[in-house]
Amino acid sequence: MPTKAGPQPSGRRSTTIAMACWGVSASQLLGIAMIGADELGVSTLDVLNLGTSLLVDAWKETSGPMTYLFLALGGSTAFQSARKAA
Repeated sequence: MPTKAGPQPSGRRSTTIAMACWGVSASQLLGIAMIGADELGVSTLDVLNLGTSLLVDAWKETSGPMTYLFLALGGSTAFQSARKAA
């Protein structure tokens, strides 16, 4: 007999939120690495090996209102999906 999913314990909820935020941030950095690799004519792994601080600096320079809207919507969607899957 299936049971209804009740509210998640607070530790599980915070883990879900952290994983959702990490996933959205990692996808942003991967996108920056792919664009940078294309512009420089090298592989994406070469750009990723330069370190995350360089990618974060590049992300800060290129971010705008649409970036923050994407982060908000992506984080919300990722959290809702992870919550429903759990």
